[in-house]
Amino acid sequence: MTPVHRIAENVSAPIRRAWVSVFLLFPVGSLILAAESQKTTPDPQSKWEKDIQAFEQWDRKNSFPAEAVLFIGSSSIRMWETHQCFPDLPVINRGFGGSQISEITPFVDRIVLPYRPRAIVFYAGDNDIAAGKSPQTIADDFRDFVRRVREKLADAPIYFLSIKPSQSRWSMWVNASKANDLIRDLCRTNPGLHYVDLAHCLLQENGTPNPIFFLPDNLHLNAQGYTLWSQILAPLLRQCAPADTAHTLPPVATVATASAIPTAKQDSASESTGPWYAAKNSKVFHRVGCSFLGRISKDNLLEFTTRDKAAAGRRPCKTCNP
Repeated sequence: MTPVHRIAENVSAPIRRAWVSVFLLFPVGSLILAAESQKTTPDPQSKWEKDIQAFEQWDRKNSFPAEAVLFIGSSSIRMWETHQCFPDLPVINRGFGGSQISEITPFVDRIVLPYRPRAIVFYAGDNDIAAGKSPQTIADDFRDFVRRVREKLADAPIYFLSIKPSQSRWSMWVNASKANDLIRDLCRTNPGLHYVDLAHCLLQENGTPNPIFFLPDNLHLNAQGYTLWSQILAPLLRQCAPADTAHTLPPVATVATASAIPTAKQDSASESTGPWYAAKNSKVFHRVGCSFLGRISKDNLLEFTTRDKAAAGRRPCKTCNP
């Protein structure tokens, strides 16, 4: 008899039975622990509950403007000084954290509908890409957001701001572009939905993100980036301003691009519509919203009503791809 058998034989029956019980219960215990672990993973609503409650607490203590333009979305909205960038436009900012589109939709009843906004400006999607979601899933998530809003706000225009390129997530840009294309097509076929291209204006002539518009993290916009976005978006939002404030809205800082950006009455999804622009001494022409237009003085700016006229003796800008 081996030493091990002798030890086992000397162990009393109750102890042996206890050992058997432990070994039999071990798999069950593992399953229980795994289940408990899953329970502790927060769902989207509990994940952002504190942020949403903070908005609700603020609303209980303060008044918010009627018929406002609601900015809602992820950190790109949260970090946007919307009251400063649109000083004469009634705005409400409800951006929170690194939220994804599917994490915003559950809160429509709490941070969208109570304001009865005149228009909604929506930005989210790059966190979705970073989380591994497919372009189709992102487009479907935005469709679901629209559906939830439309149940109570049938007429409020919704402006989807294109997912932006950034150096820190440049490897994901292909999928982000595909998501943008899908949502642009969705907006084209649904009245009241508007796709606003705020991506290409952030690119350099070589097609990569321009660092002058980003914070050192190479992900979020800096003040110059938000100024550019505001200049492009302001003419669209002018159409949504209440009648008593629309005439007081300040002109866009870059006069050359302000008059060129499509209004809400136009199809803002059709970024390729004119007019087109070029500097008098340049062999490059640009489309609406291109960041390079801000560097051209009004006196040195040429405007073309057709692309063919703009392209005569000139090549298209590699940044805005007119």
